[in-house]
Amino acid sequence: MTTTDVTSALEKIRDAQALQRRIVQDLLDDQLHDETRVLVTAGRMGVTTSYVGTVSFRWIDRNVKIFTQLDLIRNRLDDRGQFVLDNESIDELQQRAPDWSRQAVLVHYLLRNRARKFPAMLLVVSEAWVNDPAAPEWNAEGRATKASVPFARLDGQGRVGLVELRRGVTVYVVDGQHRLMGIQGLLELLRTGHLDLRAANRKPTGVESLEQLKVSLGLTDADIASVEDETMGVEFIPAVMQGETREDARRRVRSTFVHVNKTARPLTHGELAALDEEDGFAIVARTIARQHPLFKKEESGDRVSLKTTALPDRSKWLTALATLTDMARGYLGAAAPFRAWVPRRKDELATRPDETELEDATRRFREFWDGVASLPSFASIQKGEATIDEWRQFPTRAKGKSVGHGHLLMRPVGQSILADAVGKLHRNGQGVPLADLVSRLRRLDEAHLFDRVDAPTSPWYGVVYDPVGQRIVLSGRDAGVLILTHLLGGESALTPAERARLLEQYRKLRTVPGENGAALYWNASGDRVASPDAIELPRAPEGTA
Repeated sequence: MTTTDVTSALEKIRDAQALQRRIVQDLLDDQLHDETRVLVTAGRMGVTTSYVGTVSFRWIDRNVKIFTQLDLIRNRLDDRGQFVLDNESIDELQQRAPDWSRQAVLVHYLLRNRARKFPAMLLVVSEAWVNDPAAPEWNAEGRATKASVPFARLDGQGRVGLVELRRGVTVYVVDGQHRLMGIQGLLELLRTGHLDLRAANRKPTGVESLEQLKVSLGLTDADIASVEDETMGVEFIPAVMQGETREDARRRVRSTFVHVNKTARPLTHGELAALDEEDGFAIVARTIARQHPLFKKEESGDRVSLKTTALPDRSKWLTALATLTDMARGYLGAAAPFRAWVPRRKDELATRPDETELEDATRRFREFWDGVASLPSFASIQKGEATIDEWRQFPTRAKGKSVGHGHLLMRPVGQSILADAVGKLHRNGQGVPLADLVSRLRRLDEAHLFDRVDAPTSPWYGVVYDPVGQRIVLSGRDAGVLILTHLLGGESALTPAERARLLEQYRKLRTVPGENGAALYWNASGDRVASPDAIELPRAPEGTA
């Protein structure tokens, strides 16, 4: 055979393969023009066969239900739409009740985040016969003679095929019900021009219009033109497998929900701070952790714990990345323009700010840390004159002398208090100049007002230090912010109402049980007084505020 013959034969093979592909394409186009058919690949894990495909948001909105929207469940709901548990209904419950307050949060995420991404939903497919014990698909022993997913294979081994959602087929979500709620809310908003806001139990709490959201989220018509046609992954599993009884099937579906949720480990606060590319405060915190000289001992950023906020003894960590993120939020988010970075709702997902804002925020946060690094306590660490442990640990006796300062600002809660208080007063340059605040902080540090938080002479005793449990506590953090604001800003730093609330709270925090059970009342100066009414707020050294 000549070279020409070989070339000709190869061309014929390629032509035949191209013809085969065109035939397959035509066949698939013919089969998939109907929205009731979904192209899937089949797989198997354990005893469960599943079918994985991709569908549009519009398809999901039309075809998928939340468990509580199923006809057989509706008669189990109370007036608030909550599932009523009793000895009979508990066997029908297959997943936890949805939190409807999250719907608006997810709608906002889908509208404004261009990098939006939902993981695949896990869907249960049930045909009409599943809920009819007399149907011929159940044999005399009450076992299913077929699976409840109408699957038509397209290859000889059944690896590829179509799930056909013909009349009588019900699809409900077993993992991803809040994603479904978000998609349903999005389509409702686009269809009607408004979205009903709801409490967790689905009780209406208000309405948002599409026009309002365009303004508040900065959206254009182009941003929302085709969002309903976007696609995501889905995985279908049968409500009943061949050979299962109804009880077997119910138990398997419930176990699937539990297994999916128990094996998924949520990210820790530290991991979120390390990985989040949307939260502007986390992005700024990572940059400062890498670049600021205070956080470098041997390598850039090695004085910052990336995973945990716990700072153990003899560690080289000065702070934690999660703490830095909280500090950036407290310091920068106190005023415009970075206040807009703070989500309006607790569960709302952040949207990445533009690069100009990120650069400005990083510059401002770096200036804040330049000021902190100039405080005597931090400067001594950076110069190698003292260790972090010597500043952080509570005093102990070693080699005949006291070692340990018990310094507030060497602990995450103290650093968080510092950022919030300075941010409250500075307001991103709109309030007290940062240089003035750093100068006042330096005088407080020189006067040892941050030392010995474990002693009654410290204004933080009872606030961030629990004298009974002899440990640092977080419950007094908010009071701590107001105390430092008061110390730095003087009489005008707090409103009369804030000052009155702080004094009331401070008197409670400085009242501690004594050895015989009688209450001890500690004034801010460290003196014992006769009653809580005699306790006054701490005073800054003269010339501080």
